[in-house]
Amino acid sequence: MIAGALARRQRRAWWIALVLLLIAGISHLIKGLDVPEAGLSLGMAVVLLMARREFDARPGPGSVRRAVVALPALALGAWAFGIVAILAHSGAIVPRPTLGVAAAAALRGIVGLSLGIRLVDLAGGWIPDVLPLLGVAIVTSGFALAFRHVVEGLRRNPGDSERARALVRRYGSDTLAYFALREDKNYFFEGEAMLSYRYLWNLGLISADPIGPPEDVRRAMGAFVDRARSQGWGVAVLAGGPELADLYAGLGLQGFYLGDEAILDPFAFSLEGHRIRKVRQSCHRLERLGYRLEFLSDADVDPDLCDALAAVTRSWRGRAPDRGFTMALGREPSPHDPDCITVVALDPERTVQGYLHLVPCYGTLPGYSLDQMGGIGRRRTGSPNGWWRGRRRSSGDAASFGSP
Repeated sequence: MIAGALARRQRRAWWIALVLLLIAGISHLIKGLDVPEAGLSLGMAVVLLMARREFDARPGPGSVRRAVVALPALALGAWAFGIVAILAHSGAIVPRPTLGVAAAAALRGIVGLSLGIRLVDLAGGWIPDVLPLLGVAIVTSGFALAFRHVVEGLRRNPGDSERARALVRRYGSDTLAYFALREDKNYFFEGEAMLSYRYLWNLGLISADPIGPPEDVRRAMGAFVDRARSQGWGVAVLAGGPELADLYAGLGLQGFYLGDEAILDPFAFSLEGHRIRKVRQSCHRLERLGYRLEFLSDADVDPDLCDALAAVTRSWRGRAPDRGFTMALGREPSPHDPDCITVVALDPERTVQGYLHLVPCYGTLPGYSLDQMGGIGRRRTGSPNGWWRGRRRSSGDAASFGSP
């Protein structure tokens, strides 16, 4: 328990570990001049002293209060259990114990001492083994409560969503910026910059690069790392761009290459040529079958169309869960996203057979980024495959940056 709290840089764990190491080192010297063992314990204590400035993380709020309340209750429960167990097996104990003797024996057993009673029957032989384990469980539970780390759920202050949307519109120039508006993310603001993140498994998981002017982005990233480490969290950036790789490295994060992003430029794209022959054939086949596309702003997608799109998703994905923390908006077309585009594929009977959902990329070279994972689009099982020509702009390679 203490080691886990030390890994989270908790100051409280540092104090307890230091005291225990000093006690262990001195005890080795007192009991028989065990110099190697004493040197190991005292040496680790010296290391902790030298690194004391690294341990500044706070435990979870109310952790001491929980430990103070829970420990007496757990101890009383274990003591009562021991008393009942001894009295229930009083026929196997010589002499037969009174209530006072049973209470004293149970207390001694919980703290790891001999019970002070004589068992003459195997029926109660488990009691001397179980009571010390209960004592260990009580102490372990106390440490767990005292070192409970800071846990953060989804939290947003009033006005955070509107502020984030304004920053994305003003500075969100890459293909992942709009996904910062996903509803299951928290926001961290610093100056004119913000980053979106979620707490997960003792980790502050940042979704793509921070958004804002360069000088504020660097300040925001540094401030978030400081805040996360003050709470004992690790930090990771999922799908960060290469432009900020030096910033991440300077904050102690290590890069891990994930891959490149596909970019389609409609001004340079053509269906001519041998290499694109299969795509060209798919387009012509759909044209002959009478399929056509409709481009709609999300503000113009009515509830009936939303239901039809949901039916396409169920047909396409089956029971597979829908994922995409950094690369999916995680919601159906909504009037709250008027700059998003829904591209609907209709058959000759005007039945929705497939669709694409695109989110905007702002900046000097605006474009659109593909939303909703599951291939280049979603379509009903059995419908013919096709092709859509669009435009996306990427900030470059994607990478993940993280630290323990």
